[in-house]
Amino acid sequence: MRRPSSCRRSCPLTGPRSRGSGSGGASGAPAYSGLVGGLEPIVERPTEPGVTLRPGMTMAEIERAAIEAALRDSRGNRRKAAEVLQIGERTLYRKLREYHLVPDDASDGIDDA
Repeated sequence: MRRPSSCRRSCPLTGPRSRGSGSGGASGAPAYSGLVGGLEPIVERPTEPGVTLRPGMTMAEIERAAIEAALRDSRGNRRKAAEVLQIGERTLYRKLREYHLVPDDASDGIDDA
């Protein structure tokens, strides 16, 4: 059984068909990319953790919240948290002490230099 010629010529999702295989062939038509109507498929993603900004927050409060979120996302890995925040590790350590996010006895071996 053959398809009608209108079905063989083009597809609304991928454009005109070519007889070759691969990415478009000689006709230059795009290969099927998995997109329907040019839109990405909807994928349920968990809400991304981040910082919630509220009116009236000071810069210090925003900074503290960003540090807490980065540490939470990196599961306490300070090196990764500093990378995410695009600050140096020593700066992060200093901020942790400044915002009292690290016990005093844990910060004794950290050098500010």
